[in-house]
Amino acid sequence: MRAEVLARGVRAWRTLAGKDTAVERFLRHQYGRATSRRERKYSGKDYTIFWSGSGRQRTGIFMHGGCDLPSLFTAVPAMQRVLDGRCCLLRHGSISDSVSPLLLQALEIDWPAEVTRPVREKLQLSPDYFLPRLFEPTFTVQGPAGPETFPKNVIVLSIGPDVVRTLYRHRVHGYYVDPGGFWLNQDMRQVLADLSVATWFRKEFIPSGKVSVEAFSANFERIITLLREKTRAHILVMNVLTVEPGSRTHNYRFVQNAGEIRRRQFNLALVDLARQLDFCIVDVDRALKQAGLRDTQVDFAHYPDEVYPYIGREVFRILRDLEVFS
Repeated sequence: MRAEVLARGVRAWRTLAGKDTAVERFLRHQYGRATSRRERKYSGKDYTIFWSGSGRQRTGIFMHGGCDLPSLFTAVPAMQRVLDGRCCLLRHGSISDSVSPLLLQALEIDWPAEVTRPVREKLQLSPDYFLPRLFEPTFTVQGPAGPETFPKNVIVLSIGPDVVRTLYRHRVHGYYVDPGGFWLNQDMRQVLADLSVATWFRKEFIPSGKVSVEAFSANFERIITLLREKTRAHILVMNVLTVEPGSRTHNYRFVQNAGEIRRRQFNLALVDLARQLDFCIVDVDRALKQAGLRDTQVDFAHYPDEVYPYIGREVFRILRDLEVFS
């Protein structure tokens, strides 16, 4: 009952003050400091630091990609039991800034600030949107006693963004964006109250469509090769659920662009890439089918919380095989 009242209070506060305000970040940090000594764990926005044993080894697990990545946080208790040192699990970015052409353009082209400032401001893109954060060898987060830096021992990607997202290209400068973050992260009443951004976007950008299977394979081959050169990290890539919960389709003769077919094609392309480049696949498709599809799962990309541990256990098993955790 107390937790429910607190949750209602947080929702009311965010309605008035907005999400992730300075006050909320301060209170979250103070609460984390108070509980971290007892639990040997400290959590911030999109990351968790945990420690065990007396070792000084620091292990960083950097996740970049789709809506399925939060499931990996369910593996923290198992990781903590075998850890001798300090580890951080960080989810960076979102599905709307993780499509492979966006990742490559951030690395290969240093866009001038005056070129990217209008789109960053109007679409409220993150400050890192045009920066190659994925390819840096370390990352830094706020710990209980101050900033902490971790090496990227493991990098986890997802093919989900390439499967589902649509890109748009600037008519003059040629860079790509995915405006999904703006539309998805805003109250639609605010978006519809001021359509000037939509008008501006239509004038400045043209649709490029979804990434093809062939382009995905070429892009991921380059991304994984570059990540190994720049970080020396183990690479894990999450595939996608192939079936569509609730779908009753049994004849595809007149079905165009069936999502189930596209997802199977991407999963098979990922297997071919793994054979060629020797990286690990997190088989989300198998894990979710073993868990059994729930009535609460409304689509292929958003899973109910109760199936998250199935994916977390699969990731932990892979990391033990790689001897990231001995």
